[in-house]
Amino acid sequence: MKEKYFCNLNYTLANEDCSLECGVLPQHTQKILTIAGSGSRVTPLLAHSPKEVYCVDLSSEQLYLTELRIESIRALSHQEFLQFWGYPPRETTSSKERQALFLKIALSEKAKKYWENFFQQSSWQSPLYVGNWEKFMRKITSYIEKLMSSRVKNYFETGRPLPWLRWNLILLLVANSTFFNAFLYKGRHPIKNIKISYFKYYAQMFQRMFDFNAPKENFMLQMTLLGKITYPEAVLLEGQASWFERIKQGLQEAKIHYINDNFLNAAKEYGPFDFISLSDVPSYLSGEIEQKYRQMLCSALNHQGRLVERFYFRVPEAQMPEKLQEMNSHFEKLIQTEKTQIYQIKIWERS
Repeated sequence: MKEKYFCNLNYTLANEDCSLECGVLPQHTQKILTIAGSGSRVTPLLAHSPKEVYCVDLSSEQLYLTELRIESIRALSHQEFLQFWGYPPRETTSSKERQALFLKIALSEKAKKYWENFFQQSSWQSPLYVGNWEKFMRKITSYIEKLMSSRVKNYFETGRPLPWLRWNLILLLVANSTFFNAFLYKGRHPIKNIKISYFKYYAQMFQRMFDFNAPKENFMLQMTLLGKITYPEAVLLEGQASWFERIKQGLQEAKIHYINDNFLNAAKEYGPFDFISLSDVPSYLSGEIEQKYRQMLCSALNHQGRLVERFYFRVPEAQMPEKLQEMNSHFEKLIQTEKTQIYQIKIWERS
């Protein structure tokens, strides 16, 4: 399962709205298994006061990033956290200020060495937008700036729709697997098995975002159109004051584990779990693993344990365990208002 694409820092901000997973996760869940990613999909889960959280990722760098996020919440105040990461309205942080904040954060030996090297080489810049995905989004933003820069500003300030023809021209340019493979996925874009074109998929995705989200509150719209989070209302859950304090409180009791492995090995070795959050990893599976992974995860779930999957252009052709019951109808509002609208989502509960 280990692939070239899943190495190094692919994600440093977010490309999922984990308020959905938080809405599915019962309070005081005992034991969680979650894909680490950038770590921002892990931190909000801690607000539900779990006893143990197993963060799994094929990339050790993503695990170091997850650790940095979690430990910065533990060590810093809310305003210091915003300042350290460069979230609005605290985007401007000097090298000296970030270095002083970093010294407050206790990390494992490997993570500390990694981030000391990173900050020294980057002159203490924030890691918030240095991931491959974040750089890719800024490339898309550069095309948008050339075609309709002033219209984008008006959209965020007044809500006036973007010019239809120019917007669709941009989608025609970038909404295809060739563009994504060339600039992001290194030939590892999921093999599409859904009956819809790339253009139509993204056109519908953005239309849902335009319809169901206030632009100043949507980090994905801002990443696409502006290249960064510009408005404080769009700061990820971890940076919102009430969530930050709940996460900090949850960290007092939670035990965090960092597992550099694939999710199936982790589920088998450390299960059973009460909640499993897979991100869109199932869309990258193939062969026998694709067919059997859901059955294997069912065996790693406790009674009434929940599994959340996201699919990106590929719905896995997986065997369906009898004990997994679909729960989407119970969470329709969460699915409809998820801020990215990139994914098809399945929520399961073990009977």
